[in-house]
Amino acid sequence: MINTSSKEHLMLRIRLSFLLLFWALTGCSIPYQTPEAVQQIERDLHLVHGSVQAMTRTNWCYLPYGSGSGGDGQCHAVQGLGVLSGDGLILSTYSGGIYERFMTLKASDVQCIKVFRDRDAPASFFVFTREVATQIIPLTANGQFDTSAKIRFLDYLAGKSQVSRINSDRDYVRENGKTNSLVTHIPGTKILVISSVIATEVFNPCTEK
Repeated sequence: MINTSSKEHLMLRIRLSFLLLFWALTGCSIPYQTPEAVQQIERDLHLVHGSVQAMTRTNWCYLPYGSGSGGDGQCHAVQGLGVLSGDGLILSTYSGGIYERFMTLKASDVQCIKVFRDRDAPASFFVFTREVATQIIPLTANGQFDTSAKIRFLDYLAGKSQVSRINSDRDYVRENGKTNSLVTHIPGTKILVISSVIATEVFNPCTEK
């Protein structure tokens, strides 16, 4: 057995866990482009007819704050639809032919937003409310990044304070003072490598108002 301890290894693993989500789970087929699908989405999500402003396939991570709430900084991706309507940005799952609300993000609940690269770049973004951080990745029907939907979602969530509430430099993951053990094999051998990994948690980086 080999024992290692590396903060750099930890930070690389954290970055990769979020980067992999960008293009993860692209094989999911969710109907939303036909008039019949739109009508069912309106019925299942209890939306006013004609109130959908933008809609696209969307993957997201739901990240509670603090390790005590399960917010270990690890992304557990959910597949579904992002539906922008008069109710807000609805993140909806699809199972057994039924659309269901997973959560609804309202502009009034958003404290700040973290973008990667530019506002119109093909990259995900984070939305921070008082309760939770949510990473959002809009995708087209064929699994490419949907930049136009991202801009529509961002413009709604940022509201009238877009410039002050969007920031590309926010840090949202920190060490929580604990360590975890990670056991792996050296490829092609029976040798175990035990790494002492610094535990992390997601926190709210927004400035209180």
